[in-house]
Amino acid sequence: MVEQGTGDELDLSVEEKSGSKKKFVIIIAAALLVLIGGGAAATLFLTSDDGDSAASADGGSDGKTARGEDAARKPAVYHALDPAFVVSLEGRPQTLQVSMQVMTRDAELVEFLQQNDPLIRDRMLSLLMEQDGNKLKTRAGKKALQSKLQKEIRKIAQKQGVQGEVEALYFTSFVMQ
Repeated sequence: MVEQGTGDELDLSVEEKSGSKKKFVIIIAAALLVLIGGGAAATLFLTSDDGDSAASADGGSDGKTARGEDAARKPAVYHALDPAFVVSLEGRPQTLQVSMQVMTRDAELVEFLQQNDPLIRDRMLSLLMEQDGNKLKTRAGKKALQSKLQKEIRKIAQKQGVQGEVEALYFTSFVMQ
């Protein structure tokens, strides 16, 4: 009887080993499917992104960009509006000191900015003096001022017949006291 019991136990242990082998094979197969699926998804996403960026680097099928033919090929040119602007703000006595730079890709516009510095500085000073110091303490207030100043420079350039575009205006220093 002892021998039968031992024989049954041996059969059970063999069955347990084959059951655990099946589980192991299923786990490996599932892991491989996940890896293959992930690799296929990664390849799909990476190849579609590369295609989009290649098309945008060309500027599209006709070789033109949304901003103009050579805008993507020309390097950015920065023009500092020096010296820094220092104004008294409306309301309570506060002083604002701002240094700015204009970014464009057109040499004609940079030349215009240099030649018309007094006109541009006068208009920038007027806009800066009209600002509320409490609004300028927030990021949104600074962004709104930045946008106003950029639009004003564009408007001045367009009135003078200059073709270049002011792409951005950056505050390189911004101090309120």
